[in-house]
Amino acid sequence: MELAEEEQYGPVWEPVPAPGCDVCELLAQDRESARTQGHGLTVRSCNAVIAGHPHGREGRTAGTERTRR
Repeated sequence: MELAEEEQYGPVWEPVPAPGCDVCELLAQDRESARTQGHGLTVRSCNAVIAGHPHGREGRTAGTERTRR
């Protein structure tokens, strides 16, 4: 029996899209679509781009929040 990712490794945290950013919103939509289709690599890729998006570079606070899925 396979364990879910959260059961194997603990809670999964994902980057939160920056409010009002069209790029972040589209990536978040793509991420959810990929998740429902079982495309884990695309989910991770979207997470990496959202996390590396230039929002909040001043002091690394704004736009770097994470949320549990």
